[in-house]
Amino acid sequence: MDRNSSLAAYLVLLVCPGVFGAQEPSTKQADPEREMSNLPGYESRPVIHAYRLPQGETIKLDGRLDEPAWKNAKPATDFVQQEPHNGEVTTEKTEVRVLFDGENLYIGAMCFDSEPTQLKRNQMVRDGNLPGDDRFQVVIDPFLNGISGYFFETNPSGVMSDSLIVGGGGGERGGGGGGGGGGGGGSEIRGWDGIWNLRVSRTSLGWSVEMVLPFRTVAFDPKAPAWGINFQRSIKRKNEEALWNGWSRNQNLKRVSGAGLLEGLSEISQGHGLTVQPYMIGKYSDNTVTGQPASYHATGGADITYSITPQIKANFTLNTDFAETEVDQRQVNLTQFALFFPEKRTFFLEGSNFLSFGREPDNLILPYFSRSIGLNSDGSAQRIEYGAKVTGQVGHYDIGFLDVRTANSSIKAGDDFTVFRGRRRFLRQSYAGVIYTRRSNRLGLVDTSMTAGADFSLSSSRFRGSKNLELSGFYLWDSDRFHYGDNRAWGLRIDYPNDRWSGRAFVREAGHGWNPSVGFLQRNDIRQYSGLVQFAPRPENSSIVRRYIFNTSLDLYTDLNNVARSGALNIQLLGMEFQSGEGFSLDVTPSYENPATDFLISARVLLPKDVGHSFVRAKFTVNTANRRKVGLFATGSVGTFYSGTRKEMAVGFNQRWRPGLLISSNFDWNRVELPQGSFTTNIYRVSASYQLNPRIGISNNIQYDNVTRLMGWQARFRWIAKPGNDVYIVYSQDWLDPITPGAGFITQDRRAASKIIYTHQF
Repeated sequence: MDRNSSLAAYLVLLVCPGVFGAQEPSTKQADPEREMSNLPGYESRPVIHAYRLPQGETIKLDGRLDEPAWKNAKPATDFVQQEPHNGEVTTEKTEVRVLFDGENLYIGAMCFDSEPTQLKRNQMVRDGNLPGDDRFQVVIDPFLNGISGYFFETNPSGVMSDSLIVGGGGGERGGGGGGGGGGGGGSEIRGWDGIWNLRVSRTSLGWSVEMVLPFRTVAFDPKAPAWGINFQRSIKRKNEEALWNGWSRNQNLKRVSGAGLLEGLSEISQGHGLTVQPYMIGKYSDNTVTGQPASYHATGGADITYSITPQIKANFTLNTDFAETEVDQRQVNLTQFALFFPEKRTFFLEGSNFLSFGREPDNLILPYFSRSIGLNSDGSAQRIEYGAKVTGQVGHYDIGFLDVRTANSSIKAGDDFTVFRGRRRFLRQSYAGVIYTRRSNRLGLVDTSMTAGADFSLSSSRFRGSKNLELSGFYLWDSDRFHYGDNRAWGLRIDYPNDRWSGRAFVREAGHGWNPSVGFLQRNDIRQYSGLVQFAPRPENSSIVRRYIFNTSLDLYTDLNNVARSGALNIQLLGMEFQSGEGFSLDVTPSYENPATDFLISARVLLPKDVGHSFVRAKFTVNTANRRKVGLFATGSVGTFYSGTRKEMAVGFNQRWRPGLLISSNFDWNRVELPQGSFTTNIYRVSASYQLNPRIGISNNIQYDNVTRLMGWQARFRWIAKPGNDVYIVYSQDWLDPITPGAGFITQDRRAASKIIYTHQF
């Protein structure tokens, strides 16, 4: 497929919704053929009814819930504890009501509290994690498919956090989430920022939440007889987690198959379905290493979103710039293979649940990885001329299409990228899918490469009554542009993620020629065998220990000739989770490494290939409860390492002295002593953020490691004038720590950027 045909395909998707057989207007009309009684598990799922706002009545977003409509709506009240006393009624009453009009969904929650002065409410950063705060969380499944959805949460300070739930939920990327021991299957994309709003109010009765979610923000099925919906409340001083539905420890809030039902929505609209988001950017750059004069640059661009139907969205970005993106967390790599860094850029996060491949959060055989687009291997940015996406659902099908062009530069020719993803859902939580990717160099300097494959998942949350069980697999092929041969990858996994007993087993293989140009390659010419068995009993009537954890896991890697290359048998001798929120674990890990190539583990330390090393390490981990004003996390390990020894320590402190102020300090230390040489690695990280309120704040991030000898500082100011309208000011500077003692740090570069984003929805 050449560039013209890719663009033609995009235009067909954009202007011809009839291609999908989806020409319905964006108003919801019940489909008589999809009766509620035919929905799986309908009889056991609680129902909340959405109350339509009377004509002329509006909601003033102030968190007070004092409009007449809130009093007329029937609340959901039957919250049940998941922790600490599973199955018991929650200790503090919670009432949730749902209203709607033609354009918005309104969710109001009254969180009664007998000790309102003890509310935990430190976090105020947009999309900040809330593990130490009281919180109210909502999950919605507008397609009622039990596989994907949207997540929203807040705390008594009114912070706004959201994410996309991919492939059933349960796994997490980037924190959040709701307790429990079960889950599994799928993951969460925390970087997604939807356009919605909320306010909270704190009174002598507790705290209340008033949330408005425009129907333009989410994709939905106009024919669905109901939406999936669920709520969770956290009371941190008691370490209590309570849910409206799905409170079994084999479930969690983000496993959307356990959601209740939201009925009564009708005649809802996404308006014209068009969102235009222009932005202006000013940049300053001064690189003292090259000696070039400082440069100033101003530019602009736009993101456009169009809802072809309520179920299908098209995104277009022009002259894309990600000046506001946060820096990656620095890591020191003591392995033979590439490190994985998550995506943080908004355009690639929007609708990414429709482009994701597989339902295995720990699988790094990825045919599509968005950071392979527009980023060099060192993380520096390539300019993106334009990008286009179409994502959504049609009936039982999920579709995703991506087309991106990167610009030519003085050091690298641009590329054209194409990705297509399709899934067919069946039963309650299962699917089968295909994927295709293509990368073409614009100057023809590198052969065009393609990847194609298929995957499936057979999943149930009713195995043996109420247990989770999943069987999944994938098969991939790429065009072997380097002509290595054996250009396939495949995997098969069975997962039993449940409370008390859990386990999994999988096998994966990546051929010598497997090298996806739009994916992520950690290692190839490898076959992996892995398994885990865990037993986590909960002592009855203990006021100290919540649960014990014992597990054993095996990871074995061989090459395709079945020569063992690496392996680890991790034995958790004891893990303890305390009722207070603290935790402790002790592990022993016998390991084996036999590098297939010479391994430069440090600048002057080379480990020869085809020499096997057996070694054993012991590790401990301790952590305090997240709710504490001063929190501690520490882990350390000692033992043999290859042909020598290694000592490792990582310590982190979190300080929360007042709401809106968070200071985190982290130190990672390694001391490796080998016959070939010895070395020490250090990483220092300090971050400090202060929020005047949930919409105005500044964050600072300082990092240093003694491998690159670089110290970096990023300061980031963000003002959310209103959701979708943002002002960013970002400053960063790097210094080099010279080898010469006493020479002091030398400035390498300075960069500053400001970005103003305006959003208008038609």
